[in-house]
Amino acid sequence: MFADGTISAVLSSVERKLLEAGYAEAAQNIALRQNLKAAVGSVIAPPPDETVRAVLSGVKSKLSEAGYKEAAQDSVLGQNLEVAVSSAVAPAPDATINAVLTSVKDKLSEAGYDEAAQNGTLRQQLEAAVRSVISPPPPVEPDIVQPEAGHFGEVAGDLLAGYVVPFLGAGANLCGQNPEVSFRQSGRAPLGWEVADILLSKLPPEKAAMLSASARGDLIKASQFFVMSSDEARLFGELHRLFRTPFPITPVHDVLASVQDLQRAKKMPESPLLVVTTNYDTVMETAFTRLKMSCDVVAYIMNGEDAGRFHHYQCDPDGQGNPVASVPVVIKDPSQYQGVKTVLSDGALNLTRPLVLKLHGHIDVTDADRDSFVITQDHYIDFLARNELERFLPSALMQHLRRRRFLFLGYSLEDWNLRALLHFIWQKRKYASTSWAVRARADAFDRISWEKRDVKTYKLDLKDYMADLAQALAAAQP
Repeated sequence: MFADGTISAVLSSVERKLLEAGYAEAAQNIALRQNLKAAVGSVIAPPPDETVRAVLSGVKSKLSEAGYKEAAQDSVLGQNLEVAVSSAVAPAPDATINAVLTSVKDKLSEAGYDEAAQNGTLRQQLEAAVRSVISPPPPVEPDIVQPEAGHFGEVAGDLLAGYVVPFLGAGANLCGQNPEVSFRQSGRAPLGWEVADILLSKLPPEKAAMLSASARGDLIKASQFFVMSSDEARLFGELHRLFRTPFPITPVHDVLASVQDLQRAKKMPESPLLVVTTNYDTVMETAFTRLKMSCDVVAYIMNGEDAGRFHHYQCDPDGQGNPVASVPVVIKDPSQYQGVKTVLSDGALNLTRPLVLKLHGHIDVTDADRDSFVITQDHYIDFLARNELERFLPSALMQHLRRRRFLFLGYSLEDWNLRALLHFIWQKRKYASTSWAVRARADAFDRISWEKRDVKTYKLDLKDYMADLAQALAAAQP
């Protein structure tokens, strides 16, 4: 399980700690080092091949006896089993560390360094050093990861030029909000765990108690459990009552909605934004209509005879700037659909007005029958199984998505469904390009996941980020 480099690193740590403890002679003893290398290597080396082969042989024999001869002869399965068995029969990190320390102690005694072998303080220091090599702690992320110099100018310029597609996750609705204050008190959109809690509160206590504590804060699991304990119609009814309430516009939505007005003020070619979201609410549409702008909405249909397709409608501002939606039109033939208006500009198709693409459905505040929510485990499975977006989205939108950079606001790639969705969008891009992700809470997993997809990650408060982006947009030159 461990490479030669690991053995060398362990030996270097031991020598360094011997020197620090004043045992220079032992640290420089070549014969002792050779003996330690053999001893440590025997402890942390991979399990013997014959052990792995014996286990695999037993597994294949039992598969054949049970009638699964095809599985027993599957070479790919055999390779996967070999990796799994090698990992399983290897000792746990703590056992390995203790074995290494015992070997070091024994070899020191054999070489005549009894005092060093019996030194309790040295043993503690050696344990920490060996552990750092064999079982290092996960990397600690700094509290804030600031964008590099020039970042905001670059993003602002690309937004104004129409080269960026903002992606809004649930965290976008928290921008400028205090997550410690209940959404019922603050009026903000509810978090996933809050929606899960409300759904479970609607079930009989003895039913809700059947769901494990770890699953109670997981909206996908809680909503699946709700459907299993009740039915989908009731789930959608509860969600309609929850999301039909207008939620406050946040700095994220304000800044994005202002881009087209800034284009006009700076006498730049107008490139209305395509904003993608997996949120169900109408906050982004409201941000546009409050600025007296109409926008298009294309939303996923979860249920019914048109399940898997998208429908399209237009939102126009009323006298108070609230969105008034037209009757949705199902996009039956995306290649021929003309409802989403585009114009050819500089060799590329651009939208003629802002568009909000709702990948996980939406709330229709006027007609609950038109609601659509991708929320349960079954919903996500169906969504991903159907997820050939180019078959269901107007070609202009797919072209737009694959030729732009993304600005992820309030997302985490810990969400497996988002990772799968982005993989589909990005796998057919002709050219790779750098995108950006901003989250107030991000860990090493997030950072590594994003960077593997050419996404730079920044860990800072979203409100601060949007304030700096707004300044850069205002200062941008045509």
